Amino acid sequence: MWHILARLMKPEVIIESGVFKGLGTGLLIFALHKNSMEDTTTRPQFIGLDIKLKNLFYNENNQSNVNVKLIENDSIKFLENYNDKKKILYISDADHSYDFEIKEYKLIKKNFTPGSVIISDTGSKSLSDFSLSNNKKMICFSENPDKHWYQGAKCSVSYDY
Repeated sequence: MWHILARLMKPEVIIESGVFKGLGTGLLIFALHKNSMEDTTTRPQFIGLDIKLKNLFYNENNQSNVNVKLIENDSIKFLENYNDKKKILYISDADHSYDFEIKEYKLIKKNFTPGSVIISDTGSKSLSDFSLSNNKKMICFSENPDKHWYQGAKCSVSYDY
């Protein structure tokens, strides 16, 4: 889902809070790479944040025409100092507590230009409340795999920034 959204919206920057092992990171960087092959006038950026970057499946040196930064830092601390105004795909996948997510959304919103999007992979109430309070549109969906050990993900997308 994240890869498809990155391909469709063609963000200038993807920021993923909560990289963990970097599996999604690799797919997101590949989406940016494909986007840049279609528009060679831009060099998109990927910023991956986690409080502990260890044993990643993604190797930062495998980048091509994507500016990749993997930063070992708390996303709140990073966002407090992040000042680039761009079309951003923000993926909230770090601490899934309500207050933490709301703080992330408030901090990243100041950097949004039109077309920016926030994704939460938990179907969180925090993104719903944030979207309502900022008069933004939101869609939610959940995967329902049949006869599988994995229950499927819930995802919320806040848009129209």
